Amino acid sequence: MRNNHHLRYASSWPQALYNQAMLCEIESSMEDDGQIYAEMAKACNQAMRFWLETAVEVDEEIRELNRQMDAITKRITSTAAQRLLDMNTSDAARHVAEAMVSPDTDLNEWLK
Repeated sequence: MRNNHHLRYASSWPQALYNQAMLCEIESSMEDDGQIYAEMAKACNQAMRFWLETAVEVDEEIRELNRQMDAITKRITSTAAQRLLDMNTSDAARHVAEAMVSPDTDLNEWLK
């Protein structure tokens, strides 16, 4: 068995294209008629290059969308914290709500 199991998984198109190119290059070197795999590797490399070039072109748009998502997430968190305080006046509720709206809250530290 070939030791390329890690190349069989990806979480993004650039990673998938890179992995597929690597797998095809491996196959092209092992097959008698590896030309089809070499062509596939070339196509994947080209597609990856085009994907990355296009991603650079829309980088500012992506940043703006991320800023919008952050603002929405903050609004949801703030609303949830306020609703908690409106419905529950306990010290525990106050503690949770304060943690939710504090910009200094580290979720992993809070969970300890």
